Amino acid sequence: MTRPSITPSGTSLPSSMAMFTAAALLLAAGCQQTLMPTPVAFYDENANPFVHLNESDERTDYDIFLFTDRKPSGMNTPATYYSNDRALGGRLATATVEIGGRMGWDELRLESLRERRHRNPTVTLVNLEELGVLMTNEPTNLADTMHAPGGAVHQSTGERFAAQVNTKLSKTQVKDIYIFVHGFNTRFEDNIGLAAELHHYLGREGIFMTYAWPSRDSLFAYEADKANARYSTLMFRRFLMFLSASTDANRIHILAHSAGAPIAVQALRQLRLIHSTEDVAAVKASCRIGQCVLVAGDMDLLEFQNAKLDGFHEIPERLTVYISTSDMALDFSSMIYKAARLGGPLAALSPQHLEKIRSEVDIDVIDVSAAEQKHGSWLGHSYFHDDPWVSSDLLLLLRFGVPATDRGLARGHSGAMWVFPKDYPTRVRAIAAALAEKTKAPEVGK
Repeated sequence: MTRPSITPSGTSLPSSMAMFTAAALLLAAGCQQTLMPTPVAFYDENANPFVHLNESDERTDYDIFLFTDRKPSGMNTPATYYSNDRALGGRLATATVEIGGRMGWDELRLESLRERRHRNPTVTLVNLEELGVLMTNEPTNLADTMHAPGGAVHQSTGERFAAQVNTKLSKTQVKDIYIFVHGFNTRFEDNIGLAAELHHYLGREGIFMTYAWPSRDSLFAYEADKANARYSTLMFRRFLMFLSASTDANRIHILAHSAGAPIAVQALRQLRLIHSTEDVAAVKASCRIGQCVLVAGDMDLLEFQNAKLDGFHEIPERLTVYISTSDMALDFSSMIYKAARLGGPLAALSPQHLEKIRSEVDIDVIDVSAAEQKHGSWLGHSYFHDDPWVSSDLLLLLRFGVPATDRGLARGHSGAMWVFPKDYPTRVRAIAAALAEKTKAPEVGK
């Protein structure tokens, strides 16, 4: 579970922020991670995402891939294998996550698709296997490396990892890679668990990876986390370059939350600047970035605009930005930085910004406020997995690449953004059922 807060160390807290921090600490204590609420699109086995699972994959434990620039801790337990400190390089691993505890597959499948569950499946990291160092920021004379912009890649580790990815891609209907970039104050094991939950509701199709950048996992380390996120931008960009060069994936999708959003944006910005003299279509084809989704982005809105001026949004096939007018975490972040945040309230956007958004043809901005009024938590920052309306929209976008106009959303804010209409559950259930029927054709996703 991501437990977002934006209280920086060394900052004098007004009483409202002190109350917020105390409440967050109470909520965080002793928290057992459980499966995210069932997306409304899947209630009562509507559009069952598990229909394509092979019988051998109908199990409660399975693996996802991991890339991290956290330093190994020296401990051997999966949850503590990596520390919260920066490493001067990026490592690859596979993580085994169990969803359901003592449940069998049949019970897990039923509970995963119920609107009101009889039992809430637990999510537990049970094993971690490191494959080795993929790349380093340090000067190296090792023979087993190949050089790439920004540092060296350990060729043998990369080849082993790519072989595993390509073997798995050959056995799945969807030939895509999904990468989750977590936000502030995220425990390593919670990040891995959430990645597994999202992949679970993608029908475990394609390859799911998580980028575990070195969050300090502390409510009082906001400034440190933001600094670490800036440090990790280059590492993430080089990882994207490695995946596009070394794997058979059709597309590489990016889902970035909160403080992870600027990591994704700046990495894509660097890619565009590296290829600034090349044709946009050729760069897109080379990088193979599909959907780039920024959720509750804790990023200066004008910094985002600067990245757009450098053309970062030209790298992915489509850019989707989820925002909320009731995101308390971003409200506090705006107070600290004295600047509007990317995922924050519409009131912070000028008429010029709204007009610019309205004119964009390759960017969708989705206001989740209507969905949050029905399902939202008091912080309103983790709606992409906590809110069954928003998670439905996100999963349809990632799995099928369906444009907003065909996902049951409606135009709002004078046409500048997309919103959730009151009859969204009825709309999305019909859409999801129709999309699920289409995936029975063998050519879909290949």
